[in-house]
Amino acid sequence: MGLPIAFHFDERKAAQAAAWLLRRHGRPLDAARLATLLYLVDRRAVLESGGPTTGDAWIATEHGPSLRRIAELHVNDIAAIQAEAVRSFEALAAG
Repeated sequence: MGLPIAFHFDERKAAQAAAWLLRRHGRPLDAARLATLLYLVDRRAVLESGGPTTGDAWIATEHGPSLRRIAELHVNDIAAIQAEAVRSFEALAAG
């Protein structure tokens, strides 16, 4: 069996991906759901381009696949990340 592939966690890209998901969802998401959706974004990016969007570690949880750093965040951290993600997304959209 080969060595696991390690990617560098990119907080900015993770926030941008979270902002896109939150904007599309239209309301706040809990940490577990956000982590699972970001896992799916990463998985698709790996399949299509060979590299993940967030670079976070993939983990298996009792609720299914997830991302380690996002899943470990506390509720207060999620609210702050959601606010930052929306600001980041709006800044990108503005130019």
